[in-house]
Amino acid sequence: MINFPKTGSSFAREVLKRAYNKRYSTNILSFNLNWYKPKELYLKPLHTKLDIISQHGAYCQIPYSVQERPVFSIVRNPFERLLSSYEYRWWAKNPPAPLEKIKEVYPKFPNISLDEFIELYQIFEDLTRNDEYRINLLQSNIGYQTLRFIDLFAINPVAFLSKIQVDRDYIDSTEALNEIAQINFLKQENLRQELKKMLLNFGFSDNHLNFIYFKPRVNVTNNSKSYRKKLWTTKSIAHVRKKERFIFRVLAQRGISYNNINPSI
Repeated sequence: MINFPKTGSSFAREVLKRAYNKRYSTNILSFNLNWYKPKELYLKPLHTKLDIISQHGAYCQIPYSVQERPVFSIVRNPFERLLSSYEYRWWAKNPPAPLEKIKEVYPKFPNISLDEFIELYQIFEDLTRNDEYRINLLQSNIGYQTLRFIDLFAINPVAFLSKIQVDRDYIDSTEALNEIAQINFLKQENLRQELKKMLLNFGFSDNHLNFIYFKPRVNVTNNSKSYRKKLWTTKSIAHVRKKERFIFRVLAQRGISYNNINPSI
């Protein structure tokens, strides 16, 4: 499973570990040899200069020998994903650029609005990216969510990003849709049901999976609907509809329709 941040991937990883534990822990041989234990693969993200190891590996990092296996990930309404990223505030302690540079533009950082949060990544994201992955989002035809979507799910992210920079209209072409690998996307909005369905298809028994419906959510930020609604502006709504339109197109092609309207608006 490829972990797309702020889609429920932490919850899903915990579910997978527990499901495998429940399935094989009764088998003494498997238990003793640790055959039943799924292992998370931590990799250095290819797009960044930062010296980090992450659980957010990309499709293009899957070894060739296992690329024929089914690949799953989770997606979320881009409006909701953006708002969740802003509210979770991971970026406040892990900013996308040196703090002194950010403070020159946003003196009150990390106290910034949703509009400023969007601008933050549009302005500074390319500073930490490796040269072959660099793209000036301010001058490009895509937003930060689309950039990360390409990083994670494109068959060849470097080649795709190069085409986007040469031809601004390429992102809207039919050919661009084919740049994304054949990922089995689960919807965050129905994640419990879709995880259970996925595991049933892999031979897990129903009684081993009922825990999914009672497992608490992970990394949740609880703000009222009225508070969340006030965060949106005409500018931020227009940004998602225009700059992240490629995500809507890819998901619609794969049978997942988001109507460009955020439930919290």
